[in-house]
Amino acid sequence: MDAIILGLMAFITFGISFYTFIKLFSVYRKYRQVGNASNLSGVEVAEKILAKNKLDNVYIVEIKGELTDNYDNTRKVVRLSKPIFHGDSLMALVVAAETAATAIKNKNKSFLLKLRNLLLTTVNILTLISYVGLIIAIISGSFRYIELAISVMFIIFLFHVLTLKAEKDISIRACLELKRHQLITKEEIDDVKIISDTLAYRYLSSLFLIIYQLFGYLLKNR
Repeated sequence: MDAIILGLMAFITFGISFYTFIKLFSVYRKYRQVGNASNLSGVEVAEKILAKNKLDNVYIVEIKGELTDNYDNTRKVVRLSKPIFHGDSLMALVVAAETAATAIKNKNKSFLLKLRNLLLTTVNILTLISYVGLIIAIISGSFRYIELAISVMFIIFLFHVLTLKAEKDISIRACLELKRHQLITKEEIDDVKIISDTLAYRYLSSLFLIIYQLFGYLLKNR
């Protein structure tokens, strides 16, 4: 592969994922300090939204980490990270609403979301391959493995870009649920939209974070 093309792929992948990571971190740090007017915790918000949509078969559990919140459609489980599960910040409210909205979209059989869920396992396998490739490349100094790792990460990057529409649909549905059930005030709407728009790019930003953590691990264990 031409070195210029490879460099461009690396720049696009790392550059944009880095930008979205900085933006997400900035918004997350700001709004986790701002309480929501309803004084509801994340788990209470998720419970209310699920109940209003007759999703009584969906369970909510607490998990470790930050912004690791997700919905498992196979097990019908909404997983909320500890700061979101217990928190009553505006950030906790929006993240919980979006995770619950993912369950609603799955119930309504959203095509884009079904496609994303179908391909996600493959993408996760490709992600693992790219990490192994990077480790081998760093250890052996082989350009061929570096090329492979960057190429695979670029494919992962494109996947997240192409599924942004599904993430945006979830954000829109979450805002709709929050307004419909009067879980936010008129004064909070603009801030909720800022958080929702930023959260739509969380998977792109997580790509940078994983790469950063991988290199940090390798440097510590040289």
